[in-house]
Amino acid sequence: MAGSRPPSPDPIDDRFRRHSRLIGSGVTLAVALYVTIYASWTWERPHRAALVAIVLGGAVASLALLAIPIDVVTTRLRRSVLALAWTALALTVVTVLVALDGGTTGSALATLYFVPLLFATLAFPPGLMAVCSVGAVATYVVASIVDGADGAATFAFASALTTSSGVCAALSWAQHRQRDALARLSRADPLTGCLNRRGLEERLHAELARAQRSGRPVSLVVLDLDRFKAVNDREGHAAGDARLRWTVECLAAGIRPSDALGRLGGDEFAVVLPETPAARAEQVAARLSQALGERSPASFGVATSPDDGREAERLMVCADQRLYAAKARR
Repeated sequence: MAGSRPPSPDPIDDRFRRHSRLIGSGVTLAVALYVTIYASWTWERPHRAALVAIVLGGAVASLALLAIPIDVVTTRLRRSVLALAWTALALTVVTVLVALDGGTTGSALATLYFVPLLFATLAFPPGLMAVCSVGAVATYVVASIVDGADGAATFAFASALTTSSGVCAALSWAQHRQRDALARLSRADPLTGCLNRRGLEERLHAELARAQRSGRPVSLVVLDLDRFKAVNDREGHAAGDARLRWTVECLAAGIRPSDALGRLGGDEFAVVLPETPAARAEQVAARLSQALGERSPASFGVATSPDDGREAERLMVCADQRLYAAKARR
């Protein structure tokens, strides 16, 4: 989005990607060392120099990839394409190494077909992990057929690959389920269950980016509860917490499923309204104010993109100014 600062990166996802890349490079270096030792041990056999050259080239490439900034590949589609390309390249390299070492019938390097599975378990989402598993088994079976390998031996090794793939897929699913849960918790307000400030800002940035492409408006409604401190002073913080939870339930019931409700902090909330012009946003604010009624009265401020600005920060400032002007009038 032109002129707008993107939302801060997800620290959980960013740390996971960095660790995955480091582990991937470490695995590549370990394989290079293993193949180099194996080739040196069996140097009297043909193609030993080619084996060493291939794995050393892979090691250098893995180290070079560490120099690329982690945020170069930002979209999920690009990451998926990169993951599939890496899997195809890794399986191709393994197949070449096995072919140079005498084929699937007699090469000890056939065990390298397990390595992409192990790395995919750590670094790929379950869907891509399944694709990697199918690719590894299919590549080995095809290579064995081309080599004219014994059918029983091929079946046994392919069965071991398939069983390992199932275990790896289960581990991948459990790991990514845990990561998704952590990501949700990092964006949720623990008291009310709605989005926290970070989650709401990410949603606002995403909607503004989408609006930039479609040309449709996006509105932001900010509200601050009136005299909420008096509730805490008079009835206690437990009553104040209950009032906040009720407020969120009331606000959530008055907006569309496509809208986003978040707590900015304390007794201040905001609602992102995609594809909503200013007049309609004002109506939504009036309806929410009426729904809150006397139990939880609030002051509202509304800002709409692109009329009030195209940047999330500008919309937030504009909505806050109108909120405090409304609060002063009240």
